[in-house]
Amino acid sequence: IQQLNKSFPDDLHGKFVLQNEIEIGAGIGFSAALCVVISRWFAWKQWIEAKDLFKFARQLENLHHGRSSGIDIVGAMFGQMVLFTSSTGVQKVEAHWQPKLYVSYSGFPKNTKEAVECIDKLREKSPQLAHQIDEEMAESVHQIKEALKKDKS
Repeated sequence: IQQLNKSFPDDLHGKFVLQNEIEIGAGIGFSAALCVVISRWFAWKQWIEAKDLFKFARQLENLHHGRSSGIDIVGAMFGQMVLFTSSTGVQKVEAHWQPKLYVSYSGFPKNTKEAVECIDKLREKSPQLAHQIDEEMAESVHQIKEALKKDKS
């Protein structure tokens, strides 16, 4: 509610119950899922507009991590394959087949804030290496998109 620059509504009472099956700190988008759920509830209450869901959820996740890339927010918001970059936003992915992807917990907690700080340090210390890694990742994404466009054989 503070993110909305509003005071706590006088008519708000009751319980806010969330059921969750994602282990907190498991590194599989718990904070993003929580931020999306809260943002959707705020939109339902008409405290934010539906068009501002992503932006607001990302602001909430910034409170957890210092700076959210938005990628986990996008993953929690969309029930289909999408491509997200901070420069182009969300784009639907044309897919002629559905890959079988599975997420499993490694047993090691993940600290997103530390990971973001590590990437920032790499960009500062070795901008050429960071750029090279970005280029390689972009090429991998391009190859994945092209593979998904092909008919499954």
